[in-house]
Amino acid sequence: MAFTLPELPYAYDALTPYMSRETLEYHHDKHHQAYVTAGNNLAKGTEWENKPVEEVVKAPSARTPACSTMRRSISITPISGNG
Repeated sequence: MAFTLPELPYAYDALTPYMSRETLEYHHDKHHQAYVTAGNNLAKGTEWENKPVEEVVKAPSARTPACSTMRRSISITPISGNG
């Protein structure tokens, strides 16, 4: 199972005026996606290639890219424009 970029559970402009639509689009679509892509590229051809990120973060050899992917997925999901 490849790492995937989670869908945002809210619109890109839901955090206005605290975060602009452009900032959130960049952070999610470019920055976060870069970690997902890097994690998948590093896992390719290894024992971690088809493992979920939750399992990969337990392994010291694969921890850095997997943790970055997971941390960003966890941190952005609970944020909402409704407080």
